[in-house]
Amino acid sequence: MRRPLILLLIAMIAGILAGSYWIIPFYSLCAAAVVTLILILVSLRKKWLPAGFVFIFLAVFLLGFFNIQKAFHFPESRPHILSYANEGKITVEGFVSESPVAYADKNVLIVQPLRILKDKTYRPVFGAVRLSIPSGLTFYLGDFIRFQSSLRKIENFNNPGALNYKRLMNLQGIYISGYIHDASDIILLRKQPSFGVHRMIESFRLYLKRIIGNHAPMPEKSIIEAMTLGNQNEIPSVIR
Repeated sequence: MRRPLILLLIAMIAGILAGSYWIIPFYSLCAAAVVTLILILVSLRKKWLPAGFVFIFLAVFLLGFFNIQKAFHFPESRPHILSYANEGKITVEGFVSESPVAYADKNVLIVQPLRILKDKTYRPVFGAVRLSIPSGLTFYLGDFIRFQSSLRKIENFNNPGALNYKRLMNLQGIYISGYIHDASDIILLRKQPSFGVHRMIESFRLYLKRIIGNHAPMPEKSIIEAMTLGNQNEIPSVIR
């Protein structure tokens, strides 16, 4: 076999694709991995090389399957922020971990929480929160913020043939969302002075966005932003 790495790559990709569509219980997946490893050892010991190659490909397939399934098997590990869903309004502190996304009626932040304030006590948490804020509020990548919101589990819209929104978010490690109705419910604790190359790129994007906003009217502004910055969310639905 001259190019076994190509077959191993195919097995890995097949595992990732399969894991995107089917969910196998964690213990069943572990049992399959253990059995496969035992069969690999037995095949190599007995010098059953063709069978050994098959079991190695199966092991790589399971590795790809498990890699994509991690988001589904470990969401409840405490102190994950998900454990505080549907418990009313809570106070969360964390930093903006991705570039904010602007829509016509709101902005969306992905916040990596570090701790929550509950019963006058700080409790450490981890995870990610999809936080919707009014369009008039502006925060940037790396900003450390505090907000109050009722957190809810991300669910599907249950429209026939619609995108599996819950699965899409879960694969990104996002299981929970919040909404800010009033500017008083969110404050900036401190700005992150440097956030590596990502922060530099984000600063340049914001600079271009301001130039476009100052020199182009709507709807031309939204079209130029979509073409240069990739932000298609502000394009009016009539033009789309």
